[in-house]
Amino acid sequence: MEENGSRAEALRLLGMAEKLLQNRDFNGSRDFAILAQETEPLLEGSDRILAVADVLLAAEKKINNHHEWYSILQLDRRSEENDFIKKQYRHLALLLHPDKNKFPFADHAFKIVADAWAVLSNASKKSQCDKNFGFFTRIDFSSSGDPSNQSGKLPVTRRGQNHDAPPPPPPRAAAAPVKKVVQNRDNAPNSTPRKRGRPRKNPI
Repeated sequence: MEENGSRAEALRLLGMAEKLLQNRDFNGSRDFAILAQETEPLLEGSDRILAVADVLLAAEKKINNHHEWYSILQLDRRSEENDFIKKQYRHLALLLHPDKNKFPFADHAFKIVADAWAVLSNASKKSQCDKNFGFFTRIDFSSSGDPSNQSGKLPVTRRGQNHDAPPPPPPRAAAAPVKKVVQNRDNAPNSTPRKRGRPRKNPI
């Protein structure tokens, strides 16, 4: 009973993933396909929906109006292993082929994968692709020894910012206000009261 229940739940999740894919909600479709796969790993269709969603999401991200062909094939950028690139292309092509994948936009995703393979399998096109993205994939070796920067991301520098300028001095602490003590003459211990009398006349 539990197996039938989990399979029914996986089919329901897969149906939601297909509906969201039809509505071009690729992120939502991907999430439901993953849930369906986790619920029933042997359920057919979840991997095909994931392949469609992943390729179309990668195709939406462009740099300088260029497709990221490596991301479309789910590869690390500027991979030099041609055999691995070919293996990854064949894997996606089998999942996305319109004769086997009847989910929405599978044919479109298959064409994008074929375009990526046409670029990365050609030595001259691949070299030009690497040059186009070379500006965005440089590594700042000067910060490689900084233990605080272990993510591999380039440091962000705003315009007009000078790295050599010393940091501004810390603000001075505000001086504590000085309280003035007003002493009452009547309560002063050493004060003597003045005697009132008639003013003296100057002798003539």
